Amino acid sequence: MRPVIEQIVAGSTPELTGNQSRFLLRRGLITAAGTLAFPILGRWLNEYAEQRQRERTQVFE
Repeated sequence: MRPVIEQIVAGSTPELTGNQSRFLLRRGLITAAGTLAFPILGRWLNEYAEQRQRERTQVFE
């Protein structure tokens, strides 16, 4: 499920299976059109993912 959410956060509209779509819709995370229901959540997830990536990169430097 994480890769699907990351794709949605990145602004793409991935092909969702019925189960994935129902899961995200029932939790109010996406609209019927498949876009994020709360754009600020997407921005936060993006920033969090970028921060985690920077932290992982720093460990190996």
